[in-house]
Amino acid sequence: MPQTLPYDALNTDGEDSFLGGWTLNFFRTNKANMTPKRLANIPQPEIEYGIYCTFRTVELGALLGGLVAKPLYAHFVLRRTPHDKITVNTTKIARAAGRKLQGRILLASLFLGPLVVSPLALILNGYTRTQLKERCYQIRCDERTIFGHRLTLLLGFAGWYWRRFQGAVDFIILGMAYTVLRHRLLSKESSNLAMKFVAETERYANPEEAELDMRQLTRFFLNKGHKSEGDGKETEQSQ
Repeated sequence: MPQTLPYDALNTDGEDSFLGGWTLNFFRTNKANMTPKRLANIPQPEIEYGIYCTFRTVELGALLGGLVAKPLYAHFVLRRTPHDKITVNTTKIARAAGRKLQGRILLASLFLGPLVVSPLALILNGYTRTQLKERCYQIRCDERTIFGHRLTLLLGFAGWYWRRFQGAVDFIILGMAYTVLRHRLLSKESSNLAMKFVAETERYANPEEAELDMRQLTRFFLNKGHKSEGDGKETEQSQ
């Protein structure tokens, strides 16, 4: 009688991957492969939380650079220019200086997010590993956050292709404005319905519950495999 291999719940649902179901949940590439277990599987919460903090820092940097630093610095450049030296191109030069500054702020935020903001947030919040996993799970299940970050990534690359970091700032701000308008104009039910990847009724309450379920499944199929192997040996002995 052939040996029955034990069921490996981890390999069948992809829980052994580096970021678990984060990539699939973020990019929404294949809904058929997304399961509640993958959604709740968070093997690297520190990295995942660092990604979240980086997105937030980049978005904040885009807002500060594009809406605050850029106009203030352009005004500063104009004010410090002597009146007798102001020409037709002076305003263009001031605006270009402001745009260059906003690009530098965005570039700085890309490094500050994972290197400063994320470690500082972990220290200030005092998360345990279990609490950090639960926080990452809440972020995964927050449809508005996922939608906004995905748009930030997409439009950020489009803006960078257009005018490098200066253009990325403008496009990221547009993406953030669209995200706010989308959730303001659409009702919460219709907006969430359009973006649900795993239905709320199918989701685990927290990652700990998912891990317990996976351990129980693995134990069940391991016991089943050993039992089948024992039955096979008994059959051979009786023959």
